[in-house]
Amino acid sequence: MVLFIYLFHYYQNSTALFRGKMILSKKLLLVCIFTFCSCLFAYPTNSITNSSVRIIEGNAESDGGHKYRLHISAKATDKKPQRLIVWLHGRAKESGNKYVKPMAKDFIKKGFALMVFEKDSYLKWNQKKLLKTLDAVKNIPGLSTEKPIMLCYSLGGQTAIKMWWKDPGQFGGLILNSAYPLNYKAYYKDKISKLGKIPKQNSVKEVPILAIVGTEDEGKIVWEEAEKEYPKHGIDITVHYVPGKGHKFMLNETNVFKKVLNWLDKLGGKTKYK
Repeated sequence: MVLFIYLFHYYQNSTALFRGKMILSKKLLLVCIFTFCSCLFAYPTNSITNSSVRIIEGNAESDGGHKYRLHISAKATDKKPQRLIVWLHGRAKESGNKYVKPMAKDFIKKGFALMVFEKDSYLKWNQKKLLKTLDAVKNIPGLSTEKPIMLCYSLGGQTAIKMWWKDPGQFGGLILNSAYPLNYKAYYKDKISKLGKIPKQNSVKEVPILAIVGTEDEGKIVWEEAEKEYPKHGIDITVHYVPGKGHKFMLNETNVFKKVLNWLDKLGGKTKYK
């Protein structure tokens, strides 16, 4: 910031023997100031640390990414890093964020850091923006961004599934609450009724899936079919049916969250911190 103030002050007061040189000098300074500001907002801008959790707020929007909030162990280092979980909420702006953020402490104990996107709606989520955000945080000490785990609800999950269809190997696992790998042609024509395409890449065998769906959810039929078909293609799938629930956010329910933590334990995080 001091450098920025100095450059701006110099820009305002710079002089040169020749007008042409002065214009060139000021243009060069403007380029420097713009570059500095881009770097400033692409990387972490605020950090809050307590005895166990470090919260890092940053903005990768200028580089084509997201504004984010990262929860990671205060003790994490490059030699003892934590694996990244990325949360994608549902259709409503920031839906579920207030329930997911407190889960960070439990994730940290399992060896995972948690990233939450604070302001973007699901309409702005895509593979390019996700990769840009991961690139912006890859040098944060103690964070492993390779093959993140996607934790998703509703339309956030539909976004993750579409990215999984395209390139399953980019992820380390999917946790899908009330989201379905459905056949969109059948869905638009009639309703949720059929299983969608199954990725053909070999990397699909390395991406386990945990689906959480209510027994009263019409999307249950898709997961029932997936339980039969996915294993034929080497896909590790676990479906947890929640009695009496429809299309609903359920990750914060005690029994459901225990299932998530147990699944993460089997998946394997990086360094676990108490």
